[in-house]
Amino acid sequence: MPTDAELTTLANDLYNTTVGGGDGERFEADLDMNKMSQYGLPVDSITTYGGFNLWSGQETDARDAHVRAFDSVATVWVSSGNRDISLPYLWAVCVGE
Repeated sequence: MPTDAELTTLANDLYNTTVGGGDGERFEADLDMNKMSQYGLPVDSITTYGGFNLWSGQETDARDAHVRAFDSVATVWVSSGNRDISLPYLWAVCVGE
């Protein structure tokens, strides 16, 4: 699972800007769809679901974990994603070397 810092780095690259990692901070910028494809992220999630969320490996408590949300015009980091929720646009990814 990616760290919060790795998800912030991914957001920086996908939005071609510098975003922060504060809880609930929303950064508005246009998502680079070509880079999404290069990372192997499903571009159709933007039109189908309005965006996607990636779990961080960092937990808030026994039930909640950190999540970074991505949509076509903004990204936001949230510290309290409920791990009991199952949604088609909420994903866990593995980080490769």
